[in-house]
Amino acid sequence: MHESQSQIFENSEGNAWYARNSKSNQITGNEQELDFIYSTLDPFRDQLSSILEIGCGGGAKLEALSKYFQASGFGIDPSAVAVKDAMERFSAAGSGLNFQTGLATDLPYDDGQFDLVFLAFAFT
Repeated sequence: MHESQSQIFENSEGNAWYARNSKSNQITGNEQELDFIYSTLDPFRDQLSSILEIGCGGGAKLEALSKYFQASGFGIDPSAVAVKDAMERFSAAGSGLNFQTGLATDLPYDDGQFDLVFLAFAFT
């Protein structure tokens, strides 16, 4: 039986990609990128209470966005290693952050659950 491209990514390549890129700005976000997001979304601050980041990596961008907008944050990533790192770093009691392993093609969330869905650098 042949694995689909999604299965391959979820079962191995997602972890390998995260290992290769976990220290880069594309995963952690850089100050300029975050400042752009903050200034773009600031007019909608009162409307943002829940954020989903698809391809959350180790959770740094989601943590920054959730903190800035005082919103609960949900992250999904195909890399179990990335999700484990995110949970260890950011899932302390009361953080309002939740992480899980999964694919953008099969999101386990309800329609309308989020005020903002953020996706960056996930289609490379």
